[in-house]
Amino acid sequence: MTRLLSCMVLLASLSCSSSKSGSHVDGTTGGGGACSGDGDCGPMAPYCDSSSHTCVQCITTTNCGNGRMCNTTNNTCVQCLMDGDCGAPTPYCSPMGQCVQCTTMANCGAMQTCNTNDYRCVATCGSNADCRAPTAVCDTTMMYCVQCLASTDCTGNAGLAPICDTANDTCVQCLMNSDCTTTERPKCNTTDHFCAQCLIDADCPMGMTCSPEGTCR
Repeated sequence: MTRLLSCMVLLASLSCSSSKSGSHVDGTTGGGGACSGDGDCGPMAPYCDSSSHTCVQCITTTNCGNGRMCNTTNNTCVQCLMDGDCGAPTPYCSPMGQCVQCTTMANCGAMQTCNTNDYRCVATCGSNADCRAPTAVCDTTMMYCVQCLASTDCTGNAGLAPICDTANDTCVQCLMNSDCTTTERPKCNTTDHFCAQCLIDADCPMGMTCSPEGTCR
């Protein structure tokens, strides 16, 4: 009886240990998972934020390389935190923490405005007549030429990118799965906006994995 109880205690101990191990972040990814120390995090987000107990890209600037600095608001490594961190020809710091040519129209010259899709100074427009392909449509609110404002503006590319992504005014292949109409590529990669055979391994036949290009191998 004593021996049986000892075995039960040992099994319970092993079970608890296994459960604790399972609560850690997958070391191959590490992004945003729960953690109690850096050892629980993966290479994409290798540091454990002790206040939120989540894996993050950085805690301080010393965690960032290549001259980048840590934005402690969202714990990501960025190129800049303020304009003073930048220099010519990209002297302004964008909301995403990148040094850019402009962030407002005031940063640009006469008859120019700031295209806030890519933070470049571009010529102003008042109508489509002021624009040329591949940015043949005038955004009269922002006063600069864009690729599209609606999907009807994307009809001239042989159907390769028939959908307007109004978040950045560009013609793309898809925004959602329903935009992908072929059985060979039924899934929409919503990051890069292209139709793919798969997005995750579960989309592929058994024994195959999904490649970064969205094909089953």
